[in-house]
Amino acid sequence: MPEQAERKRDERPRRPVLRVLGIDPGSRFTGFGLLAVEGNRVALVEAGRLVPAPGLGVPERLGELAAGLAALLDRHEVDVAAVERTFHGVNSRSLIVLAEARGALLAVLAQRGIPVREYAPAEVKAAVAGGQATKEEIGRMVGLLLGPAGRGLPADAADAVAVALCYSRRRHFDRLSERGESEARGDRKRALTSLASRANVPPCRRRPS
Repeated sequence: MPEQAERKRDERPRRPVLRVLGIDPGSRFTGFGLLAVEGNRVALVEAGRLVPAPGLGVPERLGELAAGLAALLDRHEVDVAAVERTFHGVNSRSLIVLAEARGALLAVLAQRGIPVREYAPAEVKAAVAGGQATKEEIGRMVGLLLGPAGRGLPADAADAVAVALCYSRRRHFDRLSERGESEARGDRKRALTSLASRANVPPCRRRPS
């Protein structure tokens, strides 16, 4: 009887595994964290930093970041990328270089056909650690959520993992929100069509003056 029960448990279909790549962009250090998400279970596949060689100019650094991300995508299958949005609190020069780094990374993801979701730093903090969490607190929370594999990561890598965790926690809410918006648009369209038909006026056309 126990063997039969065990066999039945093994025959249950497994949920598909979603591979989420979190990216914390930077022109000198870009953190990344790849998660395997299966239902409510989350496991860390790989995390680290893309680090261009020292002494390079901005164009060369961006080229190395793009090449590093491409090599990462060659190693792993990725279903969706979660990318942190640009933080507006930095100075204008740093903001420009950071935006250029994000552009280089987003271009690689687009070339591979990988869908991208973007989150502001505040959204990531709220989803993972809550409130005004510091980098250290986010790192500790990543370790608590992922166990030994998530501990001792460089700050950039921990931030990237947090972005991926943000996506994994919000994806159901985002899907429901998108569905609600789509249904609301459909309701508005049907209501306008109904009003126009009752007024005997073709929809989306104005009465001739």
